[in-house]
Amino acid sequence: MCDDKCVVGIIRMVISLIFIPIHAIMIWLFISRKEYRNCSAFKIMISSGIIDVVHLLAQLLNALMSVLQDNINEVLERLTGALLMSSWIGMTGMIFVLSLNRVVVVTQIKLKICGEEVIFYILSALVWLWYMSTTAIHLTDEGAFDYNFATNSTRRFNTNLRAVALKIESTASLVLCSMSLLCYVGIVVWMILHKKFITKHIKIERRESRILIQAVVVFVYIATLRYLWQFALKHIWSCPPVLDTLIILTHLVAGVNPISYLCFNAYGTLMRLESKE
Repeated sequence: MCDDKCVVGIIRMVISLIFIPIHAIMIWLFISRKEYRNCSAFKIMISSGIIDVVHLLAQLLNALMSVLQDNINEVLERLTGALLMSSWIGMTGMIFVLSLNRVVVVTQIKLKICGEEVIFYILSALVWLWYMSTTAIHLTDEGAFDYNFATNSTRRFNTNLRAVALKIESTASLVLCSMSLLCYVGIVVWMILHKKFITKHIKIERRESRILIQAVVVFVYIATLRYLWQFALKHIWSCPPVLDTLIILTHLVAGVNPISYLCFNAYGTLMRLESKE
């Protein structure tokens, strides 16, 4: 008989199986079209999409363990836990890089020391390095997590390395979310001041405004979940239905990017593709 945890596992499997192909299509679209390849924002979104796909694959395996009530394989269990824990660094890191990109594009800041593209290549590479390093730490015996079938979540071992790593990751995710918020607040303040004190009309391309809105939507979703996991976990843990709901919403993190992209860009993308055929 299928219990509540099994149902949650099935829902999470369905979510992964739906969004992995959508992400694959998005990544292929961004790579294959020249107008996307030449835009720094879409290059950042490609990196973000790849991290999201890895997150979804880890969630899929995690959900399969819930349905089967079995860890399948010790190595697979450790790899899944490592990828789930490091995903927050990758996702919040790329959101911050994208928010910086929006600041540069919308405010038209001139980066004369080295080009905009070089700067965002370096920032994206640093996020990737941090993401992979965090994954490697959680693959070690001291930093590993296993799967807790009672709560449908990873279980934490009380080791010094794990405790330090978890503290750094949680703090870093919150700092990255907070810095992203400052970037978006800065954009709003700049637009208000620019409109009030400078007579020159602000010209922002429609595509750039769509990317900005999309980035804000993804940021708000991820930041809300991050703050809930960080500050409300004790209360959530005492209420299994709320915990299950939060787990599903966290699983959906990797689907927010393609959903918001389709909402804000799909029509324009289809029109461009049709005009080229």
